[in-house]
This record gives sequence, C-alpha cells and structure tokens, in this order.
Amino acid sequence: MGKIISAGAALSLLAGVAYGHGNDDWHMGGWPMMGGGMWCLVFWIVVAIIVVLLIVLAVRYLTARGPAGKAEKSSLEILKERYAKGEISKAEFEEMKKDLEG
Repeated sequence: MGKIISAGAALSLLAGVAYGHGNDDWHMGGWPMMGGGMWCLVFWIVVAIIVVLLIVLAVRYLTARGPAGKAEKSSLEILKERYAKGEISKAEFEEMKKDLEG
C-alpha cells in the first residue's frame, strides 16, 4: 500500500513539474495562474500531499471500523459462559453439552 501511495505522489509531482516547466499555454490575459514556475510546482506538491493524506485517512477509517457484523456466539460458547457464571450445575452442563454435540 505504501508503494502505491509513493508512486502516486511521485507521478503527481512529475506531472506538476512537467506542466509548470516551460508551458506558456496556461496564461490568462497575460497573467500566469499562481505566478507560474516555482509556484506551480509548490501548488502541485501541496495537492499531492493533500491527496495522499486523504487516502491515508480513508484507509485508516475503513480499517478501524472492523468487520461489518460480528459473528454470533455458538450454542456451546453460551453454555460454557452460563456454567462459568454459575447459572447451571456441572451435571446440567454435561447433559446440555451432550445434547448440543449430538
């Protein structure tokens, strides 16, 4: 995942350098957008950093949520919990366990 993010950031940086270096077609009325040259490079670096941060935040958010639904407890797990809490005796536990196991 880190390699993909690094590659995306590098491509964005290279695109910004290529676009800002010697491209005279993007002037509007004789005034260069964002000052041209170095400012264009700075702009694309900032854009690349923001995109990378948004991707990292999205991945962290999605992975922190965990699975959509938790697995249900099995009948045997519930029976073991009831026995551990003292709700049923050992004899009742053994009898119910045999019924559950078939």
